[in-house]
Amino acid sequence: MITLSTTREAGWQHALAELLDRANRERLPLIAWIIRNADGVLIGRCCATDPDQRRADWETWCHALGAVAQPPQRYGDSVQLRAAVPRVGGLSGIEIVISAVCPDASPERKLTLGSN
Repeated sequence: MITLSTTREAGWQHALAELLDRANRERLPLIAWIIRNADGVLIGRCCATDPDQRRADWETWCHALGAVAQPPQRYGDSVQLRAAVPRVGGLSGIEIVISAVCPDASPERKLTLGSN
């Protein structure tokens, strides 16, 4: 029996397969992919060891997918970068989010650190 859940899972699997094929064709950076089953969001997590590379990977993926950056979330000396891919046509209309946690390199943070 095909249920809404089965159909949704097939959509996520298809979208992820398309993303992996595209990453291979376009030589996009390797990132981890998570399927958040509760709401059907595909999350690409940039997790390179080097923070500069992690940020560069995030920017590359955002550019490749036309993702729209969201306001960064600051946590102590780190910042979480997030961008959402608009749900239009391709990739089965699945919501896709690209994220990375990087050292906070904002000018405000540098001023705060320099004043100690």
